[in-house]
Amino acid sequence: MFTLKSSALALACAMLPPVFAQSTFKITDLGVLPGTSSSWAAAINELGEVAGFSGDGPDAFLDWFGGHAFRWRNGVMTDLGEGAAWGINDRGQVVGHSRGVTNTGRGKSFVGSYQAVLWQNGVRQVLDVGAADHCSEGLRSDPPCSWAYGINARGQVVGFGAGFHAFLWDNGMTTDLGTLPGGSQFSEAWAVNAQGQVVGNTTDFNRHAFLWQKGVMSDLGTLPGRNESAATGINSRGQVVGNAYDSRGLPHAFLWENGVMTDLGTLGGELSVATGINDRGQVVGWSNILLPEYPFSSIRAFLWQNGVMTDLGALPGQDNNFANGINNRGQVIGASYSFGYQKMHAVLWETGTGTTP
Repeated sequence: MFTLKSSALALACAMLPPVFAQSTFKITDLGVLPGTSSSWAAAINELGEVAGFSGDGPDAFLDWFGGHAFRWRNGVMTDLGEGAAWGINDRGQVVGHSRGVTNTGRGKSFVGSYQAVLWQNGVRQVLDVGAADHCSEGLRSDPPCSWAYGINARGQVVGFGAGFHAFLWDNGMTTDLGTLPGGSQFSEAWAVNAQGQVVGNTTDFNRHAFLWQKGVMSDLGTLPGRNESAATGINSRGQVVGNAYDSRGLPHAFLWENGVMTDLGTLGGELSVATGINDRGQVVGWSNILLPEYPFSSIRAFLWQNGVMTDLGALPGQDNNFANGINNRGQVIGASYSFGYQKMHAVLWETGTGTTP
């Protein structure tokens, strides 16, 4: 355990040359909910259970506002109701957001706004975390909302709520995590580990990754030559992954550990995004590669470990995929799709070869 204060934080950054390996993973199509055509896997627990959402349109990712949340287990996808699921723990508790009536705490209520929710034992619970005035700091016309992104084994939940601030919800008690010093107004939390350490980012025009622990929010800085950052995952060892952005907004995935931020490189393109890390230090995300048959690049899921970035491969007939989470067994979840986002499907990668429909 360690506590860092942003005023004294010294980041040492390392740049690794890109090293690639061929995939030896089997990919399984998790399917879609009845009546929908696309799906997105967002998180996986240690039992191999998956949480995500399934939508009616061709692009599941754009249907997070109108789709249904799901929990997938042993080949069966269960409909949790309207909304989107973003996190799942080993107790099978699922968190995300769903439509409802949101009270801003200032005497106003809004029907149809999005609320942070917890699904367990077939019951949806709305989390009392307040509501931001809008779902995006750049879209002031949005309805007020709150979202939950992550949950740990203790049932602690993180996301954003009142004031567009990151929150930690624990057994009915909500802690406003605040923002980084220096003029930041907004923040959101993406992940929480077993020790209750929380990572996320400020969401002002100058985003910065943060680590929150024991009441202290610390600025993790960014990579050399880049002015913004966001933290997306943390494991039980306190290793943090995220993304550092240049002036064009193009990200590079990073691994942060004990004050050292390492650039994980790309699969050969100009960008990469890290989305999760397990306790073995394996990192997943996605990067772009150049395809000779197309005038533009393809998005490919990757697994990074011991300095090597591996392309995980896509479903047959599809060119693009995302990796969104990994458990300690090395199972990876995400989504695979073709150009034009047609028929995006949630997928599971496991050690082995071949494709399971």
